[in-house]
Amino acid sequence: MKKLFLVWLTVLTAAGAAGALEQQFIFPLQDKHVHASSIVETPGGDLLAAWFHGSGERTADDVRIQGARLRNGASEWSPVFDMADTPEFPDCNPVLFIDSQERLWLFWVVVLANGWENCLLKYRRADAYTADGPPEWDWQDVIPIRPGDAFPEQIAAAFQEINPPEEMWAEYAPPYSQLLMEASHDKLKRQLGWMTRNHLLVLPSGRMLLPLYSDGFNVCLMARSDDQGATWQASNAIVGLGPIQPTLARRQDGSLAAYFRDSGDVPKRVQYAESSDEGITWTVTRDTEIPNPSSSLEVLALADGRWVLIGNDLEDGRHRLGVFLSKDEGKTWPAVRYLEDDANTSNAYGYPSILQAANGMLHATYSYHTAEGKTIKHVAFAPDWIETPDAPAAPPEAAPAAPAEPQPQPEMPAAAPEVVAPAPPEPQPQPEMPAAPAAAPAAGPPDGMSLLQQSAAALAAQEALAFDFNAKFTYTRKSISQDAFMEGNVMLGKGNLGMIHVKRQDSDTITYNNAKGRVAFAPSLNRYSPLPVVASRRELVATMTPGTVEAILSLLGDMFEGKVPALDSVSAAPGKRADAATWELQAESPDYSLQATLSGTEPPTITSLTMTFKESLITKYKFPPDASLAITIDFSGWQLGIAPPDSTFEFVPSPGAEQTGLEELSLKPKIEEGQSAPDFSLEQMGGGSFRLKDRIGKEVILLEFWATHCTVCQQLSPVLDEFAKSLAGQEVGIYSINLRETPEQIQMFLKDKIPAYPILLDKNGQIGALYQATGIPKMVLIGKDGLIKAVYKGMPNALIEHLTGRIQGLLQGAPDPLPPTSMIVEGAPAPDFSLEQLGGGTMQLADNFGDKVIVLGFWATSCGYCTRALPIVTEVIKNFLDRGVVFYGVNQREAPEKIQPYLEKAGLGIPVLLDRTAQTGALYEVKGIPKFVVIGKDGLIKAVHQGLRPNLAELLTGQLETLTQ
Repeated sequence: MKKLFLVWLTVLTAAGAAGALEQQFIFPLQDKHVHASSIVETPGGDLLAAWFHGSGERTADDVRIQGARLRNGASEWSPVFDMADTPEFPDCNPVLFIDSQERLWLFWVVVLANGWENCLLKYRRADAYTADGPPEWDWQDVIPIRPGDAFPEQIAAAFQEINPPEEMWAEYAPPYSQLLMEASHDKLKRQLGWMTRNHLLVLPSGRMLLPLYSDGFNVCLMARSDDQGATWQASNAIVGLGPIQPTLARRQDGSLAAYFRDSGDVPKRVQYAESSDEGITWTVTRDTEIPNPSSSLEVLALADGRWVLIGNDLEDGRHRLGVFLSKDEGKTWPAVRYLEDDANTSNAYGYPSILQAANGMLHATYSYHTAEGKTIKHVAFAPDWIETPDAPAAPPEAAPAAPAEPQPQPEMPAAAPEVVAPAPPEPQPQPEMPAAPAAAPAAGPPDGMSLLQQSAAALAAQEALAFDFNAKFTYTRKSISQDAFMEGNVMLGKGNLGMIHVKRQDSDTITYNNAKGRVAFAPSLNRYSPLPVVASRRELVATMTPGTVEAILSLLGDMFEGKVPALDSVSAAPGKRADAATWELQAESPDYSLQATLSGTEPPTITSLTMTFKESLITKYKFPPDASLAITIDFSGWQLGIAPPDSTFEFVPSPGAEQTGLEELSLKPKIEEGQSAPDFSLEQMGGGSFRLKDRIGKEVILLEFWATHCTVCQQLSPVLDEFAKSLAGQEVGIYSINLRETPEQIQMFLKDKIPAYPILLDKNGQIGALYQATGIPKMVLIGKDGLIKAVYKGMPNALIEHLTGRIQGLLQGAPDPLPPTSMIVEGAPAPDFSLEQLGGGTMQLADNFGDKVIVLGFWATSCGYCTRALPIVTEVIKNFLDRGVVFYGVNQREAPEKIQPYLEKAGLGIPVLLDRTAQTGALYEVKGIPKFVVIGKDGLIKAVHQGLRPNLAELLTGQLETLTQ
């Protein structure tokens, strides 16, 4: 029998004003699913709560919104009543709100076609809601959310600032950011799926802000109303790596802070964004230090200026629910007390809703899910209860701090086809360790885990070893499969000594690691980039290249330290490969299925590993839910017991080698004017095939990348068709490259129309990725010489007129127009300017010429890379202050009121120049920040650094050493 708890329970008593924690179930424990509550106080002091109830969530058509009432002064909640029920459709995520006219609002979503991405946002409003039972609803309607045509550009600009690490899996699947940007062009998709979760915020101006999120886009926005809810407009998109379910608070200076559940990659942290214009535009989201297990949370500004935040401060699980208190508007959260802290990690307490009542008490409701049943729990406490002396301290991982920028993690570049490269010093050939006779394994398969442990122990015992590997990645979605490949070799010495050669489609690098440093070298480019040292053999193997392969490399790295991951149901069976006896192992883990082939020798050696991703890894790497990925690594050429000299692992630059940033080691083709158009071959719709190089020299070529779901592509289609007809008989070929759609889908779009140009089928989006078609439509104009002449994104004004002029010029042999010349390059004069200084006065750049070396840093507090780069640069500058080096941070478009608090918090005492209109930024060709320009005493530019390079400190130190000698 389930226990019935319908009593007020005092669990922790504190002295004085802190009072006690009171807790109560709103209704008895039950089997049905109840979740996502919202609570509001009525003008009469009653409490109303709402939640959704049914046999599931979006896939259960019996889900409805229910509610209950707690009368002012009463000790028990009323019987449950229905608040909304759309027949045969799930109703979810209620939010309650009482406006300045004392009208009760219920916002919620109706789930169409059982998909979150198809939600319809609705509301009900009631003037009479104080009687027993449900409110008397006066009005009900749909709230149309219409992100404008700028929505795709907002998402694209945000991802450019975020620069997500997605290069590896983008070889065989569309990058996460690309999928979102393509989908954002679809007007229907961007108007559906906007969901509620947390309370509205009403600003002093009367503006109502309703926080919304989209599971389909993993993007948020604010629905704002300036007319008491009669009409609603969408704010700009709020973009990050998986922010959903926003919650809002307003600071005393009028700026807004939004916190978000983290549905993105590890580390799992509460995300954070800001707005300084009453919720119209927002910064991109950044991680705070507060753990979050992808669970809802809510923030609330109290009447006395303190803030509370309620949520699950764990990276995994919802078995602990805490309330945090901040006295500095969310900069720090030093006090915490737990409402639930359960040793049973399968229990869940989450999705809280919190308010401050007129009497100052805090009331919260949340989902209470245990093995005994489910209910909505209500708790009440005074704010001071959170920081009473007997409050239990938070475990170390749950000590939230002010929002902090994630530290940049060095990424290894991808790798490409075999290139003969300058070789490092080769160790003397070592004989391979004699293998035990390849006799068949003993009858009766041994324990599979023990075989893995024997293999791992043998690897860990080697002071040095080497091996070759070949990796294959098989990505499958909707019966379409695509393969990508990687190969290379590894030599590991004592301690952290290592030399790893990795070749992939778009890079070829050798990484050297020793106690002195770590360097990545691209032999075919003769470029190298210093990297942070890796301390262990395990880390060296696990991080040798980024992306989805990290999961299987981490397993391999553990084995090099004698460790075997926790696996379920490991089985072993005798096998045979290439006439050699083997052990064939199969195992499962929560994240993947594993197949391993070990040699039949004693001890067994790994010859092959295959990892097939399960849902958690598919989600982690942001693949579509219906996609699958299997990674197979074959090992060969094992050399155990070798003794390479330490010099093997030291990088010696070859003649003419250039030190660059890590991103410049990539072999990816550049899709820009003057570059060679990458060759490709594609199937042609209706039969036949097309290869680009077969058309080079014969015609001017226009490639169009498109899809039927893209609304701009739909508008462009008839225009391009007429343009193609106008070019008939001329040496011009227009080729329309459809991305990831079937001939049936394309034919349905075309209906009976036959376009005047061929349609090519890029079924996996591989050629679109090659041509960097992260947004569509995109067109690339190629001359008869095979060089790219122009790139067009979207459907700009006068597109056809511009295309006509360029194509006719190419047909007539007109020379290419000269590219614009950059004035901000090494050796060019530094443009003079005068700017106001933060704190007073002005600075004239030319006044420093003659006796100062100047470093200009263009930055903004809203730029995450800037806030990480500034401390690095200023630390370097400190070492040169007595040698005539000065630094000026040229802030772009921000007010002193925003800059000064950041500098104080970051502990930066740097001179700041106020480029309020970014005119000086334009003068210095600033198209992205941070950007650093080094100017010599002669007034000439000596170096330009764009972005946050991993070796920025080393580069800048070397340049300043030279300039101050």
